[in-house]
Amino acid sequence: MLLAYTPLETMGEDRAAALATDMSLAALSGDGVYNFGEVLATPIVTVLEKTPNAWLGEMLRTFHRGDVEAFAQL
Repeated sequence: MLLAYTPLETMGEDRAAALATDMSLAALSGDGVYNFGEVLATPIVTVLEKTPNAWLGEMLRTFHRGDVEAFAQL
């Protein structure tokens, strides 16, 4: 809900990167989470592209697509 009402531009880069990392890790490690569409629909995931945690965003996109070959490459 925070992301629905807080524009990305109003967050600092460090806060946005930390939130994107935490949200991605929670989605990937959450029990019973099989759809990452809602997470990927938020613009905060793009913040990861500028960080050492860029792999998290790519992993979310790979899992969302169900691309086994891309997962093996990751």
